[in-house]
Amino acid sequence: MLLKAQQTPSNARAVALGGIGQLLASPSVAYYNQAALARLEPRFSASIFYRGLLGVPGLSDRFFSMAYRPWKNSALGLDYHFTGIDVYSSQRAGIAYGMRAARGLYLGAQVNMHIIHQPAYYGNIYTASAELSMLFTPSEKLVIASHVFNFLYGLVDRSLPAMAEIALGYNFTEKVFFTAEVEKQVNQPVVWRWGAEYKPVRGLNLDIGGYLLDNIYTITFGLGYHYRWLGITTGFESHPLLGLTSCISLELGF
Repeated sequence: MLLKAQQTPSNARAVALGGIGQLLASPSVAYYNQAALARLEPRFSASIFYRGLLGVPGLSDRFFSMAYRPWKNSALGLDYHFTGIDVYSSQRAGIAYGMRAARGLYLGAQVNMHIIHQPAYYGNIYTASAELSMLFTPSEKLVIASHVFNFLYGLVDRSLPAMAEIALGYNFTEKVFFTAEVEKQVNQPVVWRWGAEYKPVRGLNLDIGGYLLDNIYTITFGLGYHYRWLGITTGFESHPLLGLTSCISLELGF
Protein backbone atom coordinates (compact mmCIF):
# COMPACT_ATOMS: atom_id res chain seq x y z
CA MET A 1 0.00 0.00 0.00
CA LEU A 2 1.62 3.24 -1.14
CA LEU A 3 -0.34 5.73 0.94
CA LYS A 4 -1.33 5.69 4.59
CA ALA A 5 -4.84 6.69 5.55
CA GLN A 6 -4.21 9.60 7.82
CA GLN A 7 -2.70 9.58 11.20
CA THR A 8 0.86 10.70 11.01
CA PRO A 9 0.98 13.38 13.71
CA SER A 10 0.47 17.08 13.05
CA ASN A 11 0.42 18.53 16.56
CA ALA A 12 2.74 17.94 19.53
CA ARG A 13 -0.09 18.17 22.07
CA ALA A 14 -1.99 15.48 20.17
CA VAL A 15 1.14 13.31 20.23
CA ALA A 16 1.42 13.77 24.01
CA LEU A 17 -2.25 12.81 24.42
CA GLY A 18 -1.79 9.41 22.79
CA GLY A 19 -2.31 10.70 19.25
CA ILE A 20 -5.79 12.14 19.91
CA GLY A 21 -6.24 15.41 18.05
CA GLN A 22 -9.97 15.66 17.37
CA LEU A 23 -10.67 17.80 20.45
CA LEU A 24 -7.82 20.30 20.14
CA ALA A 25 -8.41 24.05 20.26
CA SER A 26 -5.82 24.55 17.53
CA PRO A 27 -5.78 25.29 13.78
CA SER A 28 -4.18 21.87 13.35
CA VAL A 29 -7.59 20.39 14.21
CA ALA A 30 -8.29 20.79 10.47
CA TYR A 31 -6.18 17.65 10.09
CA TYR A 32 -8.05 15.67 12.76
CA ASN A 33 -11.65 16.94 12.86
CA GLN A 34 -12.74 19.85 10.66
CA ALA A 35 -15.96 20.41 12.59
CA ALA A 36 -13.91 21.72 15.52
CA LEU A 37 -12.67 24.64 13.41
CA ALA A 38 -15.95 26.44 14.15
CA ARG A 39 -15.14 26.35 17.89
CA LEU A 40 -11.84 28.21 17.61
CA GLU A 41 -11.90 31.57 19.36
CA PRO A 42 -9.20 33.52 17.44
CA ARG A 43 -10.37 35.02 14.16
CA PHE A 44 -7.09 33.91 12.59
CA SER A 45 -4.69 31.23 13.82
CA ALA A 46 -1.78 29.22 12.45
CA SER A 47 0.32 26.25 13.54
CA ILE A 48 3.57 24.55 12.51
CA PHE A 49 4.82 21.12 13.56
CA TYR A 50 8.11 19.25 13.21
CA ARG A 51 9.19 15.73 14.16
CA GLY A 52 12.45 14.01 13.24
CA LEU A 53 12.17 10.31 12.41
CA LEU A 54 14.43 7.40 13.42
CA GLY A 55 17.47 9.65 13.78
CA VAL A 56 17.90 9.75 9.99
CA PRO A 57 19.10 13.18 8.77
CA GLY A 58 16.39 14.90 6.74
CA LEU A 59 13.73 12.25 7.48
CA SER A 60 10.84 14.02 9.19
CA ASP A 61 7.17 14.89 9.57
CA ARG A 62 6.39 18.55 8.84
CA PHE A 63 3.01 20.21 9.06
CA PHE A 64 1.54 23.67 8.57
CA SER A 65 -2.06 24.74 9.10
CA MET A 66 -4.07 27.92 9.40
CA ALA A 67 -7.67 28.69 10.23
CA TYR A 68 -9.78 31.75 9.49
CA ARG A 69 -13.20 32.49 10.97
CA PRO A 70 -14.84 35.11 8.73
CA TRP A 71 -18.31 34.28 10.07
CA LYS A 72 -19.63 33.85 13.61
CA ASN A 73 -20.64 30.19 13.29
CA SER A 74 -18.23 28.80 10.70
CA ALA A 75 -14.56 28.75 9.74
CA LEU A 76 -12.18 27.80 6.94
CA GLY A 77 -8.95 25.85 7.25
CA LEU A 78 -5.90 25.04 5.13
CA ASP A 79 -3.26 22.44 5.92
CA TYR A 80 -0.18 20.87 4.37
CA HIS A 81 1.60 17.73 5.57
CA PHE A 82 4.98 16.34 4.51
CA THR A 83 6.50 13.00 5.55
CA GLY A 84 9.80 11.69 4.22
CA ILE A 85 12.97 13.17 2.77
CA ASP A 86 13.56 15.46 -0.18
CA VAL A 87 13.97 12.68 -2.76
CA TYR A 88 11.05 10.53 -1.55
CA SER A 89 8.07 11.83 0.36
CA SER A 90 4.34 11.60 0.98
CA GLN A 91 2.61 14.99 0.83
CA ARG A 92 -0.95 16.12 1.46
CA ALA A 93 -2.66 19.48 1.02
CA GLY A 94 -6.25 20.10 2.09
CA ILE A 95 -8.93 22.75 2.41
CA ALA A 96 -11.48 22.44 5.22
CA TYR A 97 -14.76 23.93 6.37
CA GLY A 98 -16.38 23.72 9.79
CA MET A 99 -19.74 25.06 10.92
CA ARG A 100 -22.06 25.19 13.90
CA ALA A 101 -25.19 23.36 12.74
CA ALA A 102 -27.19 23.61 15.97
CA ARG A 103 -26.62 24.29 19.65
CA GLY A 104 -23.70 22.10 20.68
CA LEU A 105 -23.47 20.41 17.25
CA TYR A 106 -20.69 21.10 14.76
CA LEU A 107 -20.13 19.60 11.30
CA GLY A 108 -17.11 19.69 9.02
CA ALA A 109 -15.64 18.47 5.73
CA GLN A 110 -12.34 18.57 3.88
CA VAL A 111 -10.98 17.71 0.43
CA ASN A 112 -7.33 16.71 -0.07
CA MET A 113 -4.75 16.21 -2.77
CA HIS A 114 -2.11 13.55 -2.09
CA ILE A 115 1.28 13.23 -3.78
CA ILE A 116 3.91 10.52 -3.52
CA HIS A 117 7.09 12.23 -4.68
CA GLN A 118 9.68 9.84 -6.13
CA PRO A 119 12.87 10.09 -8.19
CA ALA A 120 12.16 11.26 -11.74
CA TYR A 121 12.58 7.85 -13.38
CA TYR A 122 9.70 6.46 -11.26
CA GLY A 123 7.34 9.42 -11.58
CA ASN A 124 5.07 10.93 -8.97
CA ILE A 125 1.76 9.40 -7.84
CA TYR A 126 -1.34 11.56 -7.37
CA THR A 127 -4.71 10.89 -5.78
CA ALA A 128 -7.47 12.68 -3.88
CA SER A 129 -9.60 12.09 -0.81
CA ALA A 130 -12.47 13.62 1.16
CA GLU A 131 -13.32 13.71 4.87
CA LEU A 132 -16.39 14.25 7.03
CA SER A 133 -16.48 15.05 10.73
CA MET A 134 -18.83 15.81 13.60
CA LEU A 135 -18.42 17.24 17.09
CA PHE A 136 -21.12 17.32 19.77
CA THR A 137 -21.05 18.94 23.22
CA PRO A 138 -24.05 17.61 25.19
CA SER A 139 -22.78 19.40 28.31
CA GLU A 140 -20.04 21.80 29.37
CA LYS A 141 -17.90 18.91 30.57
CA LEU A 142 -18.45 16.28 27.85
CA VAL A 143 -17.49 16.37 24.17
CA ILE A 144 -17.98 13.65 21.54
CA ALA A 145 -16.23 13.72 18.16
CA SER A 146 -16.18 11.48 15.10
CA HIS A 147 -14.23 11.61 11.87
CA VAL A 148 -14.28 9.59 8.64
CA PHE A 149 -11.30 9.83 6.29
CA ASN A 150 -11.61 8.88 2.60
CA PHE A 151 -15.28 7.93 2.81
CA LEU A 152 -15.22 7.59 -1.01
CA TYR A 153 -12.87 4.61 -0.67
CA GLY A 154 -12.90 2.50 -3.82
CA LEU A 155 -14.58 5.16 -5.97
CA VAL A 156 -11.44 7.25 -6.43
CA ASP A 157 -8.42 5.09 -5.59
CA ARG A 158 -8.04 1.97 -3.44
CA SER A 159 -4.37 2.73 -2.76
CA LEU A 160 -5.60 5.18 -0.11
CA PRO A 161 -7.58 3.31 2.57
CA ALA A 162 -10.57 4.56 4.55
CA MET A 163 -10.46 5.24 8.26
CA ALA A 164 -13.01 6.06 10.97
CA GLU A 165 -12.43 7.25 14.53
CA ILE A 166 -14.53 8.25 17.52
CA ALA A 167 -13.24 10.27 20.49
CA LEU A 168 -14.64 11.25 23.87
CA GLY A 169 -13.38 14.00 26.13
CA TYR A 170 -14.37 14.90 29.68
CA ASN A 171 -13.36 17.87 31.82
CA PHE A 172 -13.38 16.66 35.42
CA THR A 173 -12.36 20.14 36.61
CA GLU A 174 -10.93 23.28 35.02
CA LYS A 175 -7.49 21.72 35.52
CA VAL A 176 -8.05 18.04 34.70
CA PHE A 177 -9.10 16.63 31.31
CA PHE A 178 -9.35 13.03 30.08
CA THR A 179 -9.86 11.73 26.54
CA ALA A 180 -10.09 8.36 24.77
CA GLU A 181 -10.38 7.34 21.14
CA VAL A 182 -10.83 4.26 18.99
CA GLU A 183 -9.58 4.21 15.40
CA LYS A 184 -10.19 1.64 12.65
CA GLN A 185 -8.56 1.64 9.24
CA VAL A 186 -9.53 -0.68 6.38
CA ASN A 187 -7.59 -3.97 6.60
CA GLN A 188 -5.74 -2.83 9.72
CA PRO A 189 -6.20 -3.64 13.43
CA VAL A 190 -8.05 -1.31 15.78
CA VAL A 191 -5.99 1.39 17.52
CA TRP A 192 -6.95 2.26 21.12
CA ARG A 193 -5.81 5.64 22.44
CA TRP A 194 -6.08 7.58 25.70
CA GLY A 195 -4.76 10.83 27.09
CA ALA A 196 -4.93 12.98 30.22
CA GLU A 197 -4.04 16.61 30.80
CA TYR A 198 -3.33 18.60 33.94
CA LYS A 199 -3.06 22.41 34.07
CA PRO A 200 -1.25 23.34 37.30
CA VAL A 201 -1.24 27.05 36.44
CA ARG A 202 -2.85 29.18 33.77
CA GLY A 203 -1.26 28.64 30.36
CA LEU A 204 0.72 25.50 31.30
CA ASN A 205 -0.45 22.00 30.38
CA LEU A 206 1.15 18.67 31.31
CA ASP A 207 0.05 15.72 29.16
CA ILE A 208 0.36 11.95 29.24
CA GLY A 209 -1.21 9.17 27.21
CA GLY A 210 -0.64 6.09 25.14
CA TYR A 211 -1.95 3.87 22.38
CA LEU A 212 -2.19 0.16 21.65
CA LEU A 213 -1.58 -1.13 18.11
CA ASP A 214 -0.79 -4.71 17.12
CA ASN A 215 -0.28 -5.64 20.79
CA ILE A 216 2.46 -3.01 21.06
CA TYR A 217 1.87 -0.30 23.65
CA THR A 218 3.44 3.12 23.17
CA ILE A 219 3.64 5.68 25.99
CA THR A 220 3.33 9.38 25.18
CA PHE A 221 3.86 12.55 27.19
CA GLY A 222 4.61 16.24 26.78
CA LEU A 223 4.07 19.78 28.00
CA GLY A 224 3.04 23.11 26.55
CA TYR A 225 2.74 26.75 27.43
CA HIS A 226 0.43 29.39 25.95
CA TYR A 227 0.75 33.11 26.58
CA ARG A 228 -1.70 35.46 24.92
CA TRP A 229 -1.39 34.87 21.16
CA LEU A 230 1.58 32.46 21.18
CA GLY A 231 1.92 28.83 22.24
CA ILE A 232 4.68 26.21 22.19
CA THR A 233 4.23 22.49 22.87
CA THR A 234 6.60 19.53 22.95
CA GLY A 235 5.54 15.90 22.65
CA PHE A 236 7.33 12.58 23.10
CA GLU A 237 6.64 8.96 22.13
CA SER A 238 8.36 6.03 23.81
CA HIS A 239 7.99 3.02 21.51
CA PRO A 240 9.31 -0.34 22.79
CA LEU A 241 11.05 -1.06 19.45
CA LEU A 242 11.70 2.34 17.85
CA GLY A 243 12.72 4.12 21.04
CA LEU A 244 12.05 7.72 21.98
CA THR A 245 11.01 10.34 19.43
CA SER A 246 10.23 14.00 20.05
CA CYS A 247 8.30 16.72 18.27
CA ILE A 248 7.43 20.39 18.64
CA SER A 249 4.52 22.66 17.71
CA LEU A 250 4.30 26.44 17.54
CA GLU A 251 0.94 28.24 17.37
CA LEU A 252 -0.30 31.78 17.13
CA GLY A 253 -3.77 33.28 17.14
CA PHE A 254 -5.33 36.70 17.17
